[in-house]
Amino acid sequence: MLPAATIIGHELCREEVIATGHAAAALFPGVDWGKIEVAPPFVTMEKRLNLYVDDLRVELICVGPAHTTNDVIAWIPRRKVLFTGDVIFNQGTPFAVMGSIAGWLEALGILQALEPETIVPGHGPLCGPEVIDEVADYLRFVHETAGKGLEVGRTPLQTAQQTDLGRFRDWLDRERLVANLHRAYWMRGSMATTPPRTPAAGP
Repeated sequence: MLPAATIIGHELCREEVIATGHAAAALFPGVDWGKIEVAPPFVTMEKRLNLYVDDLRVELICVGPAHTTNDVIAWIPRRKVLFTGDVIFNQGTPFAVMGSIAGWLEALGILQALEPETIVPGHGPLCGPEVIDEVADYLRFVHETAGKGLEVGRTPLQTAQQTDLGRFRDWLDRERLVANLHRAYWMRGSMATTPPRTPAAGP
């Protein structure tokens, strides 16, 4: 029996949901989740898929790997409204532990090219397109910091401990720098865009 809502996702999203099941629950021990039935997407896409709400077109566009391997945004061109999911963190620290720093920067370029007026981010309040540049600045900061740490043989944790976050220090969850550096180190400080299929840690 199909659920009441149509579940749409990238083909990789379906694969990950089926493969991992309730794995995310292990990240929050002591929580009584009740009975949860995992429901993977049953409508999948690769690059793009258009949906219509009456005559309003909603364009689903795959921009991953970025935050994960299969990030999808929802763009409503008539309204200039963009739903970004976790490709955009507003006033919070981006988390690239399952994706790619370089791929995320490419994804932000796609967002910029759409010229949205209103962004509905995955985290934080509604915002304008200026936040795209803020996220990009942080990711470049992580990439450059990882390169410096690798040059002198520091671990990601050591590099994070000796790093001044500067204008990013007031963002929520600033400790994510360590996990982001782990991801950047895994990419060996390069601008590779292909993340491993298995995340190094939870979301």
